[in-house]
Amino acid sequence: MTKGDTRSRATVFIGDSFVDVQTSQIESLPAWDEDRTAAISIIPGGSCANTARHFGSLAPEAGTCLVSAIGTDVLGTMFRDALASEGHVDLGYLKTVDTPTSTCVVLVGPGGKRAFVSTKTGTSNGRIDAELVAGAL
Repeated sequence: MTKGDTRSRATVFIGDSFVDVQTSQIESLPAWDEDRTAAISIIPGGSCANTARHFGSLAPEAGTCLVSAIGTDVLGTMFRDALASEGHVDLGYLKTVDTPTSTCVVLVGPGGKRAFVSTKTGTSNGRIDAELVAGAL
């Protein structure tokens, strides 16, 4: 979906976009100076972006739009490319800013419990202005 798509925008999501570095399930957290082995995946994340992605995949006719910000770095490019390949979210209001993309390390434990370590850069706060929001509405 692209900016100006002929489908009406029934739902606009405004908020954070992160890139998640996620582990497969680990049985316990390592102590300091210990190591654990797990499969690692790098995926689009952020509560707002995840909600928009899931909503867009479930209701593609709704014209889902994401108003958010990502960096000009390789992680921002990966984020944009991943969402574009899914094709469910209008990325025309995904602002690119000259700061690192917000990143979160997601440790997945027994039963799907999770622990997070985040870097909240300028892409996760304060970069979405009223003009950008108004354009999406």
